[in-house]
Amino acid sequence: MLPVIPLLLLLWDFPRDYTPVPDQFLITYAFGGHEAMQEMQTPPSAVGACGTAEVDVFCTTLPGCPAAGEVVFFWAQAAWGDERSGVSERLACHIQAGCVCQVLATGLDADGNPLPLMETAYVPPAVAAPPPFVPQYPPLPA
Repeated sequence: MLPVIPLLLLLWDFPRDYTPVPDQFLITYAFGGHEAMQEMQTPPSAVGACGTAEVDVFCTTLPGCPAAGEVVFFWAQAAWGDERSGVSERLACHIQAGCVCQVLATGLDADGNPLPLMETAYVPPAVAAPPPFVPQYPPLPA
């Protein structure tokens, strides 16, 4: 069986009926305590691809999981060629074992409670290994 590698699934909202439709989304992320920001491009995901039926939800996975204990800041932007939208709300994740994002509070609701923006671990479905090869030999001559 192939090993299951945990990936961090990022979700954000963007109106699907926006015109023109974005060519791609840019996900920018920075590790706490480091100056350099990294950026990745991702095509718009299909409706339902993110595990939700909500039409305006888009998602992608990071190419790898940050180390447990890291604090990572994320934001998304729609892109059309060289043009970019404004940045989404910034999300701060304290990465836990198993590639789980423990969201650090980035805002408060009307009652003063921290807003739960995202807390998820994505484990891709396990791919069943093919059955072991058992060679078939013709019967030996008697």
